Amino acid sequence: YGSLAGSLLHSTTYNSLAEECATVIETTNIMNSKKLKNHFPKLELIINKKLNSLKEKYPNIIAEVRGAGCHYGVIFTKKFSFLKKIIKLIPIRFIQDPLFLDKIVVTSIMEEYYVRKNILTSFTSNGDVILNFSPPINCEIKTLEKKLNDFEDIIKNGVEKIVLKFIKKNLI
Repeated sequence: YGSLAGSLLHSTTYNSLAEECATVIETTNIMNSKKLKNHFPKLELIINKKLNSLKEKYPNIIAEVRGAGCHYGVIFTKKFSFLKKIIKLIPIRFIQDPLFLDKIVVTSIMEEYYVRKNILTSFTSNGDVILNFSPPINCEIKTLEKKLNDFEDIIKNGVEKIVLKFIKKNLI
């Protein structure tokens, strides 16, 4: 819709083309199946409870948890804000992005989560930089619990070492 703020609207997912219309109809039918309707709230409860308990357990790492259903996000604390003054002095355009440091933190955690636990995640940055958790709605409960515990294993010792490792590997 012509702006970064509107780029992730759900209304941009399906267009009025026949193939997309057939896809959205079938998606709606699947979403309305009784088995999935009963399973979905259980997943939401697990994700919400675990991520919010991690926020309480690690308040120096996790600043905020947002989400609903099977789409949740974590916003990390601003640990590297002191570097903003130094970054402003470096004449490289892409690091002048006001969200650059937050993106480095989240990308570092994403890479560590993937390399160590084989979990593929994504982030959004059209406002805050958010690490997304979006398991499939047919995910087994034990699998979801394990993957969320794996996330805790990644962050429990802090993110500073993860970020430094990422910077050494990818930026230096």
